[in-house]
Amino acid sequence: MADAAQLLAWVRQARADLDASISRGSGVAECRRRYLLQQACEKGMKALGLVLWDERTADVASFGRFFLHRHDPLSRLRTQPDLPRSLWALLRQVDAELESIDNAALLRKVDSTCPSTDPSDVSYRYPFVDARSGAIVAPVDLSTDDWDAYQGNEMGVARAVARLIDRVESRIRKSRAL
Repeated sequence: MADAAQLLAWVRQARADLDASISRGSGVAECRRRYLLQQACEKGMKALGLVLWDERTADVASFGRFFLHRHDPLSRLRTQPDLPRSLWALLRQVDAELESIDNAALLRKVDSTCPSTDPSDVSYRYPFVDARSGAIVAPVDLSTDDWDAYQGNEMGVARAVARLIDRVESRIRKSRAL
């Protein structure tokens, strides 16, 4: 397991992003709430990876480059052909852990969304060209149905992210009991 202070910082920020994402009455646009949901998911995934990571391996730099310092940590691991064995092992561990969380498919879907400056990619942060109409769309222009198609049902995603963070916190408590 990683350094406790770093791990707890990721968990605190994941929880704060999740809490901010579900505050509908605050006047925050849906695109911002969805961005914060993505951020909470990303930080929760990174915290889970930190809990599972065996930092004694020689692959710490690869862990940072391919997982910890990426917007879409699981998607990045899956697309890297030359990963060290330790990172393939981490990916299998994270996948196994996610399988036991309700709505793991939503977590994976959110993980696969990442900011893009490519004008043809849908992005929760930057304007893009709508493939259907050719119009330039700002994320704030998307409807709830569009967001649900892109990331999954908002409340389902929020509950799945909350369960992910809860799982990480539970693993931290168990490791401290050892």
